[in-house]
Amino acid sequence: MNLLERLIARNKKLLKEMEAHPDPTQMRSNRLALELELDGYSELLEAWRKGKPILTHFPSSGMARAMGALHALYQDILLCTPAPEEGLKLYQVARDMGMPDYMCDVFTLPAAAVKTGEFPPPIVATSGTGGACRVWMYHMKAFAQYFAEQSGIPVFDIDTPHDYSEESIKYMADQLAELIEFVEKHVPGLRYNEAEHAKIIEANRTWVQYCLKDWELKKTIPMPLINKENALLPLHFDPSLYGDREKVLEFWRQRVEDVEERVAKGTDREEKLRILWLNPLPLYVDIFSLLDRLGVSMLTWIPPLAAFNGWRANWGDEKEFGRKLTPLEEEARFMFGDIYGSQEWADEVVWMCKELSCDAIVYYQLVGCLHIGAPIRMVADTVREKLGLPTLVMRGRLYDPTNLPPNEVESTLKAFVDAVLARKG
Repeated sequence: MNLLERLIARNKKLLKEMEAHPDPTQMRSNRLALELELDGYSELLEAWRKGKPILTHFPSSGMARAMGALHALYQDILLCTPAPEEGLKLYQVARDMGMPDYMCDVFTLPAAAVKTGEFPPPIVATSGTGGACRVWMYHMKAFAQYFAEQSGIPVFDIDTPHDYSEESIKYMADQLAELIEFVEKHVPGLRYNEAEHAKIIEANRTWVQYCLKDWELKKTIPMPLINKENALLPLHFDPSLYGDREKVLEFWRQRVEDVEERVAKGTDREEKLRILWLNPLPLYVDIFSLLDRLGVSMLTWIPPLAAFNGWRANWGDEKEFGRKLTPLEEEARFMFGDIYGSQEWADEVVWMCKELSCDAIVYYQLVGCLHIGAPIRMVADTVREKLGLPTLVMRGRLYDPTNLPPNEVESTLKAFVDAVLARKG
């Protein structure tokens, strides 16, 4: 069984258990979440078996759907689902492929998964920014080169501007138009449908509106969600990643209603502190339960997510540039609207801390993350100067405990929480 088949089996088992032993404390939307994941894994596996076009590491899931293809977001699956032992196996495969340990996990793990047959191989490669990450283009060049040598796949290079402006968005949109022509030329059967793309953009707008409501509800004290529930990544349930967009929007609508009900009922859960956790977590430790036991509410935030907290404009926004953007311009705005190598990233963190009444920050630096990992000092200094809040820096990997053993993770977090509580007084 490949990873997709194992995940399908897992979700079917969880759904059966949920039906056999209903838990009244669980949110109703949890069942829809499992169903959506199951639908997504099944659709991807079926397309792979039948030889349907799957655009892996494509700049946009919406563009892929508008062309009649699927978009496989491998890094999202690997961030949210495998057991730690799955990740450790993939690390070794990545080393065997010649990838050093100091490369980004979000790149090396998906590449290794494709190499071992866990995921479908790419049919077209693009090298360009991954939204927030300006180093991603170099990772993608390596990914494209490796598989181009294996199967001769075509490669399209994207030149990403470094500034965020209307002119840059137009420049990027022109390149996306060229990319569409490139894919249509090299992948038989794919044709771009602008009207369908416009419908996808509208669904994305509704999706983000629900996420913004979810964000507002997180301002409630005490937090209406336990930490594991609070760690849901908006991009995990992107409507264009799934065949049934309406079902995805129904999930987000139901989740918001679930949280609203909890806020209305209130909770007797003690909340001693609020921590903003930036970037991924060490997935070999149950951070959520640990902080729950310590009375700490944890808000997980992994860029690029600024559209989901209101820092950046939503899809379909006409105020920012005084006009309606084309579907490709909308994609361009979303792709590189978050500049996380700049002071703006630090300013956004300050704003999030104010919005959510946070008492401290934990900044998890992936060993191989040169882009989002590098501005730690800038973020920590800005938050201390403007808000007087402390920042804990932890350095490790997603699944490999070598850099940061589990007992060290727990002891460091406990000591930090004690120090912040004493400081809070």
